Amino acid sequence: MVSQMRNRFLLSVAALSALVATDLRAAQTPLRPCEQYENILRTDPNNLEAAANLGRCTLRDEELVAPGGDSTRLAFRTSWTPALRALRRAVAADPSYARAYGPLFRMLFAEMRDACSGLTGQCLHVAPILWQGDSVLTPPRLVVQGAAPSDTYREAAAETRATEHASLIEARSLAERWLAIAPNDRRPHEYLGRALLLLGDSVAASNAFERAAELGRHRAAAHSSGTGSRRW
Repeated sequence: MVSQMRNRFLLSVAALSALVATDLRAAQTPLRPCEQYENILRTDPNNLEAAANLGRCTLRDEELVAPGGDSTRLAFRTSWTPALRALRRAVAADPSYARAYGPLFRMLFAEMRDACSGLTGQCLHVAPILWQGDSVLTPPRLVVQGAAPSDTYREAAAETRATEHASLIEARSLAERWLAIAPNDRRPHEYLGRALLLLGDSVAASNAFERAAELGRHRAAAHSSGTGSRRW
């Protein structure tokens, strides 16, 4: 993933700054889909579908804006914190609501957040994932690759790792809770395995991944024989 992103960061710093200033003005649009889901949740905090859609929308939104028109103080157009809180509420209200788990685990496991312009396709900034209690910060930085003495991607990943322990503990707990009510679903096993691996428990992680693979094979066999349910 990182290698793919790096192929898109070959412009000079001067050229990048000019592009960013142009894109930011265009990116600051009025009501956006993510805001629409937030508005629904303000009226109905227990709307599970809106929570899942907000999470997916927020993950897709990689645009930056310049608060107050100041291009020296860039910020992501959407914050991850409202989506995280909505997704947490959703799985707490209904631990079987599978649609909310995907975006929630993607955030909990994220190593960095990419900032890309929807207009130019250029990805000029990257942010670490900084956990602070039940909130998360993603401060964007202009990417400088391979330049001594640092590389922006490595720095972002290192900063994320410094604060991610609580998010990994949360991911493990969520996967275990989902697994308790859906033991034959491969997905909670996979998420549990990933959380355990990142927490350093490679033996337990291997067991979880093996169980996920076994369930995946059973599901594939059931579908190929025409006896499996279409709902998973």
